Amino acid sequence: MSEEFFYKEIGSEEVDSDIRAAAEKVLDYCRASLELRDDVKIQWIREAGRASAELDESFVKVEEALKAMLGDYSEVKVLYRKDDRPFAGQYGDKSWLKGKIMIRADLQPREIFLTIAHELKHLADFGLLSGKYRPPYLEQERKIAEQRAENFARTIIEKMEHMGLLKTF
Repeated sequence: MSEEFFYKEIGSEEVDSDIRAAAEKVLDYCRASLELRDDVKIQWIREAGRASAELDESFVKVEEALKAMLGDYSEVKVLYRKDDRPFAGQYGDKSWLKGKIMIRADLQPREIFLTIAHELKHLADFGLLSGKYRPPYLEQERKIAEQRAENFARTIIEKMEHMGLLKTF
């Protein structure tokens, strides 16, 4: 059963400075490992609360109006998802997200680091930044993509921890 979740963008200054610095280190290390551009950035978000059916209906109207006015959503500061659970991060598969990965700031530090690596692996695998984006269409492709991203994230974070590049929080 799906629920509605809302997330809002927050400034990096709202994230603990030690966690933010470590997250940037993970971002840099993963970008280099995956040979991604240096302009991929983190957009921090927080869950803004579950929506009621009434709020959901209002939000859809607001979203449609913003889409009509802005086209590319460049100024939208709220993210809406309908899912079976809250999500940890998202790579930019929409024009207004290109070059960003959205990461929940309210996760535990290690989960933040794993999510950054996971989302960057998706960016690399799907060719999103090269303009040759091809999402995984079939269920089997989605499962494989998720497994590849999970494996990469776990391996790279364990490697960084072993090398002493990430402190324990």
